[in-house]
Amino acid sequence: MSESTKPWDDVSDEAIASLRETRLDLGDGFTKNAADLVLGWAQHVVRLKVEADGATPAELAWNAWDYVAALVLRELCEIHLVKSSNAGVDAMRVLAATDEVLRSFTEDDPRGVVRRFAADDAGTGWWWSRIPASGPIRTELDGWASRVRW
Repeated sequence: MSESTKPWDDVSDEAIASLRETRLDLGDGFTKNAADLVLGWAQHVVRLKVEADGATPAELAWNAWDYVAALVLRELCEIHLVKSSNAGVDAMRVLAATDEVLRSFTEDDPRGVVRRFAADDAGTGWWWSRIPASGPIRTELDGWASRVRW
């Protein structure tokens, strides 16, 4: 995937329509369609990468809680699509491509800053062990980590 493409560029309109028809019960009477989860994750990650690369003025950039929200979306994709076998080939392709975009601007988080910051919102997927390598969210998380007791 090149810099100018998005993880969903190769997905046909028919495949997206099929994802929209796949209803997922998220519990507590809350439902979403598969496209909302998969494309929501992809759109969040694309924006986070742009901001990590410094292409957005700091006052307009998302914060660490927006990063957590993106990771929660990925966790929901894992639970309701991957583990439940509700994901088709196209959804899996978008997830895999988006995961690679996330890896491209993040690094391992051996101190567990993201998991600790997210607290009860943190899940079990590998994405919770990734922290942006640079950018406003990294600055915010580093500042938070310097103020909390480990």
